[in-house]
Amino acid sequence: LHAPDDSLRSRIVPVNRSIGLDAVLAAADRYWEASGRRLTFEYVLLGGLNDAPAQAKALVRLLRGRQALLNVVRNAVEAGAKQLHLEASLQDGRVELVLTDDGPGMSEQELQHATDPFFSTKASGTGLGLAITRQILEDHDGSVQVTSTPGRGTRIALVFPSRKAA
Repeated sequence: LHAPDDSLRSRIVPVNRSIGLDAVLAAADRYWEASGRRLTFEYVLLGGLNDAPAQAKALVRLLRGRQALLNVVRNAVEAGAKQLHLEASLQDGRVELVLTDDGPGMSEQELQHATDPFFSTKASGTGLGLAITRQILEDHDGSVQVTSTPGRGTRIALVFPSRKAA
């Protein structure tokens, strides 16, 4: 994708002038629906061009609804977790999905920045996975709660407001 909007993307990816972001995302959605195969959206950071926090927030809005649970599971696996446990519950009128893993956990400093755009502990990480997840949930009056202990694993709770009966 490389940019959160067509104006900037046209400067970075010339083909965008004929195939814009909406067309790319619509084609990706059709491919996923037809194949069920995993899709990855690439975003290469270019210093001073597409790496500002405002652009990260725009990218989160652009990709909203596509990634929340997948991001959390992928992060756990990529961090080295061997076991994942997913639990769903209804708490105080909210649906809570909790993923716990046995990975390496996060330091206090990593934990403080875990959902910040562009923060990653992985050499090839973009730092957008949990930022996108947080934004998706906050846009729907939900939240992400992350707790972790170095050497013992991480617990991530995705909290969604439950739908009220019509």
